[in-house]
Amino acid sequence: MAGTDFLTVSTYEVKIDNLPGDSFVRVSGIGIEAEDIPAKDDNGKHTVNTPGVTNARDLTLVRRFTGDKSLHDWMQEVKTKGNMAKKRTGSVRLLNNEQKQVAQFDFDGAWIKAWYGPELSKDAMGNTILAETAVLSVLDVKMV
Repeated sequence: MAGTDFLTVSTYEVKIDNLPGDSFVRVSGIGIEAEDIPAKDDNGKHTVNTPGVTNARDLTLVRRFTGDKSLHDWMQEVKTKGNMAKKRTGSVRLLNNEQKQVAQFDFDGAWIKAWYGPELSKDAMGNTILAETAVLSVLDVKMV
């Protein structure tokens, strides 16, 4: 895959186990972070940072509110079952103008930790836009 392929990304797809994914308008948070642990150097005179525990970042998904209850129902499952709620896997695929994949990010161990919606706003023409937001806690993410 050439580095210039990423400049031609025109759209993306979000797929999560058994959830409709065609209406997501924003995806953010794809990534991994390492805890920064301060330690003394060999002489004990300076602080150096060493990597600690790594964690996948929370994934935030925004989609048009269509009345579909799947995200809300998933939140209700987490609310009632807690740690016994089903964890899900998914992917975010980046596509070019020819709808060919130029990158893919797979995530697993995801559970919904927040659901907000519908959020009300208007576009430049005065039309009402309804959007809902889901925040997923993700165990791991990989670029494949």
